[in-house]
Amino acid sequence: MPTKSQLNNTSDVFSLDNEASFLNTENEWKRIVDELPDLIFVINLKHEIVYMNKTMLSLLQLDLSDVIGEMCFVCVHGSQCLLENCLHEKMLNDHRTHMLELYDERLGGNVEMRVVPYFNTSGKIIGSFHIARNVNNRIESQKEKENLQLQLLRAQKLESVGQLASGIAHEINTPIQFINSNISFIQESFDEVNEYIKVTKDFLDKFSEKFNKNDEFSSLAEKIEDFDWEYLEEEIPRSIEQSREGLHRVSSIVQAMKAFSHPGGESKVESDINRIILTTVTISRNEWKYVSVVETSLDENIYPVWCNVDSVSQVILNIVINAAHAIESKLGRNPVGQKGNIEISTTQKEGFVEIRISDTGTGIPDKIKNRIFDPFFTTKDVGKGTGQGLAISHDIICAKHHGRIEVKSEEGVGTTFIIELPNDPKEQIN
Repeated sequence: MPTKSQLNNTSDVFSLDNEASFLNTENEWKRIVDELPDLIFVINLKHEIVYMNKTMLSLLQLDLSDVIGEMCFVCVHGSQCLLENCLHEKMLNDHRTHMLELYDERLGGNVEMRVVPYFNTSGKIIGSFHIARNVNNRIESQKEKENLQLQLLRAQKLESVGQLASGIAHEINTPIQFINSNISFIQESFDEVNEYIKVTKDFLDKFSEKFNKNDEFSSLAEKIEDFDWEYLEEEIPRSIEQSREGLHRVSSIVQAMKAFSHPGGESKVESDINRIILTTVTISRNEWKYVSVVETSLDENIYPVWCNVDSVSQVILNIVINAAHAIESKLGRNPVGQKGNIEISTTQKEGFVEIRISDTGTGIPDKIKNRIFDPFFTTKDVGKGTGQGLAISHDIICAKHHGRIEVKSEEGVGTTFIIELPNDPKEQIN
């Protein structure tokens, strides 16, 4: 107990008041920290635990006396050594706050760990506060959102494939028709040639020993002339070539369809963006061929792009089909005279490939230009669009591939979509 003289001493009384104030402040701080739902603990410069709140002690099923002085990585993470990405070590290097998301079953699963430097009253760093917040719900919500987006993407892809199916059937039917015609022509020609060979053979067998040059040979010459062999000699190879061209068209359409619609994984692979574009143009031909001409200018020297092929194909398909619809809205389904134009180009830039898809359609009004990437926003008639195409495209390019997509448009003139995908060969995404 302080003496009366001490109590009368102003400086001593001030010190006692300060000490009481400090104790009250410390107790109040601990009470508040113990009530917080976050996991909180304090360590010194040597990674030794100085304090841990009740929320965290309850989770670890420990008492405060069990953890004071223990190494944090042993007590908190159950490890015998420092973690590879120790935030406390990073904080000691720069005296700044650091944050990391990690998965730790001892801490309840997914947590956001934040480490804040702890300074004394002199401004000297003496340790750090560790604040771990459970983010399981956020991670789960994010996964659900990604699954929903994936389902929307797949649903739209199936919708697009379904819309194109009848056109592809027509595309396949057309070359098959002229292939069949040419095969019939070849068959007829073969029959004639075969008949000619039979007549010639019969003639030789019958008259070769008895006759040399006579009227029979003249008749044969007339037969050859009537047969018009020179014509057949020219047309048969041409017919075969046309058949091969038709078969090649059928094969390219079918192969492109398989490449586009075949279910792929969600992983990224090193891909030729030019090939993706050409495949998608082939697949979408029935959407644009009646109203426009598609021209491509593809840089042969671009680096491969580390991407999800299915997703990037879907983006290009969405934009090409939108371009065709914009031209159709401007010129009609079967325009008389000159058709519209869709131009697709690729260019290698510094660290990324640029894809430009331009059309001569109706263009986008300025008042809605900033809304075209919004989910469920569409200017198409009911039943012709869900409003998800460009929203999903924006997510695929920007969020999934860390790229960029923008639009430039002039109403009544046309629209250009500019896509940038990272493809620096020195920094490919793993």
